[in-house]
Amino acid sequence: MSKMGRLKLDQFEKALERKPRFVAVGYASNALGTINPVEQIIKMAHKGGALVYIDAVQYAPHGAIDVQKLDCDFLVSSSYKFFGPHAGILYGKHELLEKLFAYKVRPATDHLPGKFETGTQNHEGIAGVLGAVEYFEWIGKEF
Repeated sequence: MSKMGRLKLDQFEKALERKPRFVAVGYASNALGTINPVEQIIKMAHKGGALVYIDAVQYAPHGAIDVQKLDCDFLVSSSYKFFGPHAGILYGKHELLEKLFAYKVRPATDHLPGKFETGTQNHEGIAGVLGAVEYFEWIGKEF
């Protein structure tokens, strides 16, 4: 880490020489507010053959995220950081989510999107997440 709390990309590049299969990185720091250059980190990791998981919990309430532009393999957040309920949010590339084994109850489907549901869904939580997202949509249009 630099004095500003950002990842040192030269050290990251050196770490990639060890051929990791999976890289996990925070989009932003909750302690310092610094934002890591995740687009560059993802390109570097992919070039080295690694999958990339982005923890965007601290960043999501403060900036737009385009997972397709980033080309991240996985990205997580939580709606409680932007006025929603405590609900985890996972983006994953479809082909990767298809390949992953899902620990679930037998009645749950083996197909996406329900593949990772472990039981009865949290319908009130889902409605709360939708409400928070619709609120931001309204702000974006109004202001």
